[in-house]
Amino acid sequence: MMKEASEPLASVTSINKQDSKVQDGE
Repeated sequence: MMKEASEPLASVTSINKQDSKVQDGE
């Protein structure tokens, strides 16, 4: 969590998007 918070919002958004995609695919 700390790592994500350290990274820019753009990075977090990208991760969230990927997470959503993975869940959608499954």
